[in-house]
Amino acid sequence: MTGIRFHADHIEPGIEPGAQIWPSGPFQRVSSASNPSTMTAEAWAQSQHIRWEAKGTIRLITPSSSWKTVGFRAHQEARARLADLSRPYGAAVLEGLLLGDRSAVPESGQKAFMATGSGHLLAVSGLHVGGAAAFVVWGVLLMARRLRSAHPYTWALMAAVPTVLTMLALAQNPVSAQRAACM
Repeated sequence: MTGIRFHADHIEPGIEPGAQIWPSGPFQRVSSASNPSTMTAEAWAQSQHIRWEAKGTIRLITPSSSWKTVGFRAHQEARARLADLSRPYGAAVLEGLLLGDRSAVPESGQKAFMATGSGHLLAVSGLHVGGAAAFVVWGVLLMARRLRSAHPYTWALMAAVPTVLTMLALAQNPVSAQRAACM
């Protein structure tokens, strides 16, 4: 994945994550000339998967859909709540497990996950979506049986749909989670 860092002189209103935009300005490869310290701009950009940078204006082509906006805001709220936890390493791992964002997990933690063969846990996929859906189905099924509902399985499966959609929104709709949600 290649990213672009853009310094905007002017941003039109309505530009949010998920919107289609048209950045204008000269694009150039990230160079270390903009930061003479030991942590160069090039090293930082590489750690963030940013290869290009530009400066100019951003024009809105198509605004973000309400689904993407709600998902982005839910994701940001979840990140803020995790950041408030008293254990930063645990919060970073939870951010990877629940939101699929491994950037908060320290490099040593990522290496430990990879060395143990459990690095896939830091990407929201079938395990996460299916696990959340199964947990909700199980809970609703128990409750529906206890209340002697006529159709406990129907209620349980209907409760899984918003759970799966919420997982997709929180993880910001990655392809692996979309595939798991369809299944």
